[in-house]
Amino acid sequence: MKKKALLLCAVILLVSTLFSLVAGCGETAEGPTRQLNFLVLGDSIGEAILGPSPLAARDLYAYCTLIGKVNGYRYHNRAVSGFKTGQLLEYVSRPADENAYTHITLIKEADIIDVSILGNDFLQDGVNRFAEDAMQGDFSRAERILGESYDNLCGIIDRIYELNPDVTLIMQTLYNPLFADTIMLSDVVKQKITEGGFDSYDIGGSLLNRLNDVLYRYLVQHPYKFFIADVNAKFDYAYRKGPQYLERYMYADCVHPSNEGHAAIFSVLQTVLEQLGLADHDRALQNYKDLCSERLTKLYSGTSVNVNDVKKAIKCASTYDKINEIYFDATVDVVPRY
Repeated sequence: MKKKALLLCAVILLVSTLFSLVAGCGETAEGPTRQLNFLVLGDSIGEAILGPSPLAARDLYAYCTLIGKVNGYRYHNRAVSGFKTGQLLEYVSRPADENAYTHITLIKEADIIDVSILGNDFLQDGVNRFAEDAMQGDFSRAERILGESYDNLCGIIDRIYELNPDVTLIMQTLYNPLFADTIMLSDVVKQKITEGGFDSYDIGGSLLNRLNDVLYRYLVQHPYKFFIADVNAKFDYAYRKGPQYLERYMYADCVHPSNEGHAAIFSVLQTVLEQLGLADHDRALQNYKDLCSERLTKLYSGTSVNVNDVKKAIKCASTYDKINEIYFDATVDVVPRY
């Protein structure tokens, strides 16, 4: 009997220990078991100063805010407009201090860090020049810059893990903004594209594929160091459905995501978080429905939008993409009331 009792105690102790280890991870198959810290780093896409329109609606549309609110995270946005990879490397390499609001402290405390970067490595060196090179099949200039980008990315990731070895790191791919009516290309370059029998979106794709390959090349050399949120695939799907749908994802400057573009990025990120067990799908979906319905009431009551009908449709939606489709189809070209 003593042996049986001791064996039973040992089994109970083992089960209790295993349960404690699982619980200590802060997540289950259904989602996290404690409030998680979510941090956005990178460039203006993440910062969301340009894009959400008007700026007063930033907290209603920016994907960082959407992710934070629907999942009940503590969320902070420390992305900085204009950052190239070299500047982000310098930013995360600064000495740590005890100020709870500095980005170094936030990196240390984050459970999840999402990064949007690389775009300015191209943009600030001249998109028109890269487009002309691409028409000639010459990517040598781009490859030289991306070689530096890769080295900077290695430094950024090493530093983040030095500060926080247990963080879940997510990197976003960059979307192709070079649709036919883009203002990113000069009229001269657009004419060369047309006369040469090229397509501006294909030119953009040849450049963006190389840009995003910096991330994939890193993962080949360092498997599982971060997870990909494939924003490019989401935006490309919109373009293939019809160029007008990609244009709806873009802000007036043809660089930054619009309100609808931020909603699309939210959908991509949210799916990744749920796949990693860091978010509860059912709870987040209901919260997103509530958030969109409240925003609809706040911004579109008294306009031509039939708010009650749209809210009923949102209530019946079963995916984030369907909610976005219903919301933005109903509100496109309608001026909100702020």
